[in-house]
Amino acid sequence: MHRDPDIRRQTNGQGVLALVAGIAVLSCTVAMQARADEEPGRLTFNAGAFSQYIFRGLTQTNRRPALQAGADYASRTGLYVGTWLSNISWVSDTNPGAKSPVEWDLYAGYRRSLSSSVGVDVGILRYAYPGRHGAPALGGASPNTTEAFVAVTWNAVSLKYAHAVTNTNGIEHSVGSSYLDFSVNVPLGPTVNGLVHVGRQTVRGQNDLTESLGTTNAALYTYSDFSAGLSARVTQFTSASIVYTRTTAKDAGYLVQDRNLGSPHLALGLVCNF
Repeated sequence: MHRDPDIRRQTNGQGVLALVAGIAVLSCTVAMQARADEEPGRLTFNAGAFSQYIFRGLTQTNRRPALQAGADYASRTGLYVGTWLSNISWVSDTNPGAKSPVEWDLYAGYRRSLSSSVGVDVGILRYAYPGRHGAPALGGASPNTTEAFVAVTWNAVSLKYAHAVTNTNGIEHSVGSSYLDFSVNVPLGPTVNGLVHVGRQTVRGQNDLTESLGTTNAALYTYSDFSAGLSARVTQFTSASIVYTRTTAKDAGYLVQDRNLGSPHLALGLVCNF
């Protein structure tokens, strides 16, 4: 497994980002000391601070900063489980009666290397949004989404297909929707990587809203997204990133508070993996 033009809020957001970035660096430093005697690669953690949370080209936080954290456990057999959290605002932004400020992901899968350059990954991921969702608008549904996925990597290239086994992203009658992700991660130096990504979100079905408009979920909500960015290792456990994204999302399907969720975005981030 997605707007606010007020200058004062944007300025305050930058201050919040600076604060949470400092917290992330401090957490990494503590974690490096605490993990010295642990077996590497078994249980890992991550924490990050971002200028905004972008998912599949759509802003999830109304262009405001995001704090994120997760944990993963991988066994020697290739099986793994994990969880991840981030603050979000899109649920309440699209439904004034909702109060659901957090995305909580749960996932499990199997990852295996077929050779020194080829790997496969299959699994299932649940995007959950705890809280009050309110009465859905016409054509709306619960934002909670479950996807099964399969990914293949070949050196720096990856191709991933995700298939929704529930409604997707709060769109009614959208079971069977999918997302195709093609990414290339290019080393540009000993500590710098470049990333280029192209994705295609396809939404299936038809509901009362799209039927009343004489259209379909596919015509209203399907879009492509593109991104390019750089990441640089700051310390052994910390990296900084800058990513530019844009989409073909239509105003008719993705206009929220007079802004398209998929309009061009620039996101800055600081991530710690330990």
